[in-house]
Amino acid sequence: MALVTLTQGHLKQLELCPRRFQYTYLEHLTAPTDPAMLDRQQWGTRFHQVMQQRQLGLTVAPLLAQDPALEKAVQALVEAAPELFATQDSDGRTVDGRTVDGRTVETATAPFRQSEHRRSLAYKGYALTVIYDLLIMTSTQAQIVDWKTHLHPPGAAQLAQDWQTRL
Repeated sequence: MALVTLTQGHLKQLELCPRRFQYTYLEHLTAPTDPAMLDRQQWGTRFHQVMQQRQLGLTVAPLLAQDPALEKAVQALVEAAPELFATQDSDGRTVDGRTVDGRTVETATAPFRQSEHRRSLAYKGYALTVIYDLLIMTSTQAQIVDWKTHLHPPGAAQLAQDWQTRL
């Protein structure tokens, strides 16, 4: 029997609105979406795509040229947290690590870095699955990065209780 996959999104939806969870995930129906929320989700998707392409060493300039607000947000993040991009040039290409199959292999100065890193745990007939936006590992530590694109970032207490954090 195949395991039922549950992600943080599934669990969050189940907690917030069991009926919507039923419609969406069990009955495979689509629920109406607020157009403003859809626009924000699409912007977040584009942001995540840029971050993933940067990590893979692919050019992001054409994507950023299409959306000045996105370009500004990416630049602000690079300036605010340069340590997250220490092994990449301004277009996301690895500069002091070796890239194999889209993954940066650890060297003396470059940690293992992988975008959209997936982990699953089988538990009581379910596959609890997490996808890390960015995983950075050395031989002694790991850092999990989740790109948040909310207009108003959630507070620390809310993040601590979020299914994504708990998984």
